[in-house]
Amino acid sequence: MNILHLTDFHINRQNRKKFDELCQSIGDAIKSLDKECYPDIILATGDLTETGNQDEYKWFKEGFKKMLLLEPFNKVKHIMIVPGNHDFSWQVEETRDESFRYLCDNIETGLSKLEQTEQSRADKNLVKHIFIKGSNKNVLLIGMNSMKIDSKEAPGLGYFSKEQLRIVEGIIDFYRTKNSKKLQIMVAFHHHLVPVAVLERDTLDNRDKYSITIDARRAINTFLDKSVDFAVHGHQHQPSMVTWKDDERKDDKVLHIISAGCLAGKLYAGEGARNSFMLYSIKDDRVIVNKAESADNDSDIYVWSSVE
Repeated sequence: MNILHLTDFHINRQNRKKFDELCQSIGDAIKSLDKECYPDIILATGDLTETGNQDEYKWFKEGFKKMLLLEPFNKVKHIMIVPGNHDFSWQVEETRDESFRYLCDNIETGLSKLEQTEQSRADKNLVKHIFIKGSNKNVLLIGMNSMKIDSKEAPGLGYFSKEQLRIVEGIIDFYRTKNSKKLQIMVAFHHHLVPVAVLERDTLDNRDKYSITIDARRAINTFLDKSVDFAVHGHQHQPSMVTWKDDERKDDKVLHIISAGCLAGKLYAGEGARNSFMLYSIKDDRVIVNKAESADNDSDIYVWSSVE
């Protein structure tokens, strides 16, 4: 099973005409691999748009649906999207996530459901999941909303809340109790749990660029308690892989924390920026993390590297 992890498109009026080219180059990069690597699941971890307005969502939806018609995406049965801080409109508190939810209704497919009461709690908190049975192990992908407090007044601040983490615990317990096979668990969200950059760009010069997930340690502890294998995200525009082990714990559990980078390119992130995305190949005995990063001299060509 393969999960394609895309993030941080930042579609806006300036770059929307380049979106088809970007999607084509992503497809070409995947096509350069063996067909066994074609994705079954597409995961997008936020900042699909630049300001969360209806035009940007329209452009993203149209371009994304065109991408799905390309050959490397003919196996895709599941699509999951979680929100980023640029996807919510902050003009009216009550409707700030309205356009995002509408996009999800039009694009997402193959999501799994809980019993009605629990599903209603999950929907309210923008928690979603995909459960897939395998021959030797099952896969559970959970999408989370790190946008609980990120706003005009608190830009860049990620937060999950106790309620959301309890919902995630409940989803994991539900599938673990029902199935005896090994459960490979991945959680996905937008904001980072640990810093990706040595020093975040412009943080010292512009406090609005400051970014942190306030309850990151609580979330990490929850993930370790529930034997989550991977926590994947976007937001900081640089690909990164960190293995977290808590020395205060008596067990040997670890959490692999992965940032997929950015697909906004130089227009958004500066001259030195590269596009990047991840492709997770889940095997019976291992997980291969494949990173695609645009070449120095051609942003439409991707170079692959991998780690198990």
